[in-house]
Amino acid sequence: MIAEEPDYVLLLQKNQLRLLELQSGELNHISYENQQVWTAAPSSDKSKVIFTEKIGNEWLVNLFDRQTKTQIRILKGYRLLLPWRDSYIAADPKGQFYLLDPDFHLVKSLPLKVNFELRHQVNLLGDKLVSANLKTDSNWSLMTLELLTGNSESQFSTSLPIKSSFSFNNDGTKSIVTIENEHINQLVKIGYNFSYN
Repeated sequence: MIAEEPDYVLLLQKNQLRLLELQSGELNHISYENQQVWTAAPSSDKSKVIFTEKIGNEWLVNLFDRQTKTQIRILKGYRLLLPWRDSYIAADPKGQFYLLDPDFHLVKSLPLKVNFELRHQVNLLGDKLVSANLKTDSNWSLMTLELLTGNSESQFSTSLPIKSSFSFNNDGTKSIVTIENEHINQLVKIGYNFSYN
């Protein structure tokens, strides 16, 4: 589940984007069968869904209109696009974040960079951009960026496993870490006594 709104839930299943209408129970496909969706977010007015896909080496941003049930391509070159107030937060394929105006023009770069090649999670919670990113030394970097003030706060964790998942509360001040159970294969010797049943 990517997002939950009063009248719908946005789902990402096996890189396919679906929208569950809560009143009717209807499950609509937003992405085409050949599209591999990477990220998605409702627009500010919740009437549209913004999602990214990669075709070859090119990152594309699409907009799905819930009313007309059609999608159009709105932007190229960004791996992530999140609506924020009357603007957008975008990230390029190298993980550098930017602030874009309502017409998708670059306003400024933001002091946040995420390595998309390693495990990562990015959330926009109110006026805070929160990220969790596994580093090459197998430690986690947690960062909060206040978009209105530009203040940022970083923390590093050396004790969380590589497969950790993060959930953040609504204002980005607390996180819940989920650690996957590790299943270790064991070699078991089974014997059989031919003299007895």
